[in-house]
Amino acid sequence: MTKWHFWRLYWRLIFLHVRAQLEFPLDFWVGVLGSALKQLTALVFLGVLFAHIPAIDGWNRWEVAFLFALVLIPQGLADIVAAGPWSLRVLVSQGGFDRILLRPAPPLLLILAQFANFHQGVATIVLGAALLVITSGHLHMVWGVASVIVFLGALGSGTVIIGAINLAANSYVFWEPTPTSALPFLFNNLIEVAKFPLSAYNNAFIRVMLTYVIPFGVISYYPGRMLLGKSAISAGAVLLTPAMAVVVAAVAYGMWKAGLARYQSSGH
Repeated sequence: MTKWHFWRLYWRLIFLHVRAQLEFPLDFWVGVLGSALKQLTALVFLGVLFAHIPAIDGWNRWEVAFLFALVLIPQGLADIVAAGPWSLRVLVSQGGFDRILLRPAPPLLLILAQFANFHQGVATIVLGAALLVITSGHLHMVWGVASVIVFLGALGSGTVIIGAINLAANSYVFWEPTPTSALPFLFNNLIEVAKFPLSAYNNAFIRVMLTYVIPFGVISYYPGRMLLGKSAISAGAVLLTPAMAVVVAAVAYGMWKAGLARYQSSGH
């Protein structure tokens, strides 16, 4: 099979997962509602916070809410197209990964398409899009060609970064084969930090970590600064998020390959 056929297979598998979840409409919409309420709790916290302070390091409530939107949309997209690695812990620890290796397709493709968290993805994307529209209106933002390019670049790159970090964190199961590892959840929860301006964190170590090591910060903060006019739009700044997406994807792929090389069937 060619790479084109593999990509078609990937999207076909994602579509089948989505269709399966839509077979039970009531359950699907209950899941969407539950996922939306989960995200709304963070916005409630934001409202309570700004009821007591006027700004965070020069960022007002609508500007911080705009950062929330920049995180939520790629987070929702990753829930749909790259949620499969969350199944790795159970597959490896219980021997189901052997079936993946026996199928005539790249194991990574099959793992990425193993699951699609469609109801959570839809809830998060819709909430993020609504927040983007509302905050853009309150901030009187003008969306020119350059702004749209920055936004779309951040959106695509952010989806890759989130998906790659989830893959890397879940690949830890090859070294510690337990279905209850807390490491993936630790890394996944760090994305909450990216919903606030990195400049608000006085600790330089945290800012460096969230920019260059676990780069959730580049999903929202740096594109947000440019879109809100807090910094000039430049080629270097625009390329930062895509460049970090490439680096994180390469590191995640390297961890996946290293883990795959040391994998032993549950029968060994």
